[in-house]
Amino acid sequence: MDIPEAAVWAIYFAPIISFLVIVAALRRQPELAGRISILAIFIAWLLAVWTLVVAIDHEGEALAFAPHHWMSIFDFDVEIGLRIDGLSAMMVFVVTSISLLVQIYSTGYMHGDTGYPRFFAFMSLFTAAMLGLVMNHSLLMLFVHWELVGLTSYLLIGFWFHR
Repeated sequence: MDIPEAAVWAIYFAPIISFLVIVAALRRQPELAGRISILAIFIAWLLAVWTLVVAIDHEGEALAFAPHHWMSIFDFDVEIGLRIDGLSAMMVFVVTSISLLVQIYSTGYMHGDTGYPRFFAFMSLFTAAMLGLVMNHSLLMLFVHWELVGLTSYLLIGFWFHR
């Protein structure tokens, strides 16, 4: 059994799309932010379960997809791609599971807060950064996602700070 490359990319892009939709609808319907985020992470979780089953089926062999050329800087080609093995599939499952549970809990905890949509936007971006951290195939993308995890952590930690 194999998994289509598009399904693995969907795990990564679901929280990014959630982030963009929440930011776009931030002022018009803030109460939908939690639902949008939970739906996106739930879709990513379902695909993560499928990916984990396929990775276990491959008995340690990596599911490497051909990297896509993104840009060239002088003679340096920047490529983006995914590499899934047993460990990364397990980590994708763990990240999506914990993120889904945190976001479900947060709908009640954050209810009525003025920063409700902003919180869910940051959580979606944080989840995407964590997924990128465990799924990417290159050191450059690892560094980019590591920095994005740091930025979103800063935004989430500083969420409650008011002067």
